[in-house]
Amino acid sequence: MEAIKTMHVGVERIRKAKASTLRRNFDTLKFHNGETVEEFGVRITGITNQLAVLGNSYDEEEVVRKFLQALPPGYEQIAMSIETLLDLSMVSVEELIGRLKAAEERHGLA
Repeated sequence: MEAIKTMHVGVERIRKAKASTLRRNFDTLKFHNGETVEEFGVRITGITNQLAVLGNSYDEEEVVRKFLQALPPGYEQIAMSIETLLDLSMVSVEELIGRLKAAEERHGLA
């Protein structure tokens, strides 16, 4: 019985360490050079999904705000417009990606 308890404690420590690493990755998340909005969306969604599985989820608004914060300088005006004109608590990550992709294509930002 003691071996099972010890194993559970070890698994829990690994889980907490993985969640800590993912939270740190989320906090420092930035666009890579040449990365598109869609590629970044896949990355940020992957991190948040992994965190949710580990019981450490961010709410949608936090992810949307992080996405806007991480945008490269060329998106500054678009990000400002989205932040001032939309209620970010009502914007999904998918909707944000769609709006940013449209701007990316229209203005050749990728």
